[in-house]
Amino acid sequence: MTEKLREGQLQKWNDDRGFGFIQPTDGSKAVFLHISTVKNAVRRPKVGDMVWYEPVTEAGGKIRAAKATIQGVEIISAPSPPDLKIIRTSSPVKKAKETHQAKPHRTKRVSRFRSKMNSLGLAMSIISVICFLVLVGTIPQLINGLFRSPSVPTTLTPIPPIATSVSCTVKGNISVNSGRRLYHIPGMEDYEITTINESQGERWFCSESEAIANGWEKAPR
Repeated sequence: MTEKLREGQLQKWNDDRGFGFIQPTDGSKAVFLHISTVKNAVRRPKVGDMVWYEPVTEAGGKIRAAKATIQGVEIISAPSPPDLKIIRTSSPVKKAKETHQAKPHRTKRVSRFRSKMNSLGLAMSIISVICFLVLVGTIPQLINGLFRSPSVPTTLTPIPPIATSVSCTVKGNISVNSGRRLYHIPGMEDYEITTINESQGERWFCSESEAIANGWEKAPR
């Protein structure tokens, strides 16, 4: 569930991993903060920053910060689209004269030309969709082949779907700064504080061998 905005000070921050902990000013339990919640700030968080955040309590009782903003740090806003201006290429009188002088067969030719262009555009759209589907189906096989041992046959097999079962406890995390793919197993030092954001490419694995086969390497701690 969500609550109103609260204030706290950033006490710990791991810039390489992109997360840290906020100590609320009311003295309550520390709150987990991920870099993705403050990605619109002009700079990255640092220890000592005062942060406004929305506390979110997850199913396991863990509290994380959402919609976080660093006090005194500007927010990058998306540029507004440029104003569109209508440019008149001819006077109304001249346009009316040209319309009056236009012949019926010219209008028919224009209509046929537009019809052909619309058909061509539809065909190109269908071809683009087919190419995209073929490419999406090929990329996982290529990735799987890159990480296959030389002694294993080069036959490409599809990568199994992302595991969401409770029994799959290996966390596949992606470093915010270096982009390295590191996996964590239960009992490791950073296992409990590591969160999985599947929308950013992070995922769960059912075993270490599955994580290694998909390009992840074991975290140092």
